[in-house]
Amino acid sequence: MINTQEKTTLQLERITPEKAQKIFDSRMPNRNIRMRRVRELAMAMKENRFKDSLLRFYKGRLEDGQHRILACIASGCTIDAWIDDHDDPDKFTTYDIGAKRTNGDVLSTEGYKNCNVLSPTLILLNQVKKFGKLRDGVLNHVTESIPTYKITEVAKKYPNLPYSVSVVNSVKKYQKVIPMPAFGVFHYLLVEKLSSYLDVEKAHDIANEFVSNKIYKGFNLTQDDPVYTLRRMLDKLREQKEKNRGCIMTSPRKLLYAAITTWNKSVTNKRLKQLKIPEGDTLPKIFSY
Repeated sequence: MINTQEKTTLQLERITPEKAQKIFDSRMPNRNIRMRRVRELAMAMKENRFKDSLLRFYKGRLEDGQHRILACIASGCTIDAWIDDHDDPDKFTTYDIGAKRTNGDVLSTEGYKNCNVLSPTLILLNQVKKFGKLRDGVLNHVTESIPTYKITEVAKKYPNLPYSVSVVNSVKKYQKVIPMPAFGVFHYLLVEKLSSYLDVEKAHDIANEFVSNKIYKGFNLTQDDPVYTLRRMLDKLREQKEKNRGCIMTSPRKLLYAAITTWNKSVTNKRLKQLKIPEGDTLPKIFSY
């Protein structure tokens, strides 16, 4: 039973979906519900990944934990939760300001580097691998997020991605307009393609030269080089960014499409007068070197 004595007490309770519904119906006024968060938690419960939670009540009414309670209802699962029931009207304003742990936070605790770049890069790469395409949309728009409880598991599927992210991160000052996740994915996919028929070290050298020295730094380019055309496109994006107060009007798919197209033209010794990127969700295949 929830304790409504004057002093705060903690006790472990088993919350069934039926009990969760009663708790939710009588809850205190709270922030707007984020259904994506509810779905993530519900999936964790269904997969038996959800651990003991802390629910806070004020005089018997839920004031912190509505997403977890809704997830319990949505999943149909029974959960165990620690109950903190208090009578301090100012307590909620203190503990409710804490920020939710991000995927980058989780990866950092696991020892990964460049986590704020690695996290969105991992989401994009996982979509490409899972669906073979990316959906157009606003910058960093994704069709399927990765919940925090799964991010490490997904990261382990792509053990070479941190290297690609580190390469792009090391030259970011040369092309600040380029959102790093799209080109981190491109570097990874390029190394993967080259490694299928070349020595891994050689694959790294070729990918690093193309991404770091050509795309980012612009070394040894002529007007006939497809990378020259790509960099002209990036210059236009920089101008848009300045006009739109920091907002780049393109999508990760279009950037990835542009990078792959530029590579394909380069390795087949063809000119690229203008980058034409079709609408939709398709991506070209990477040509052999």
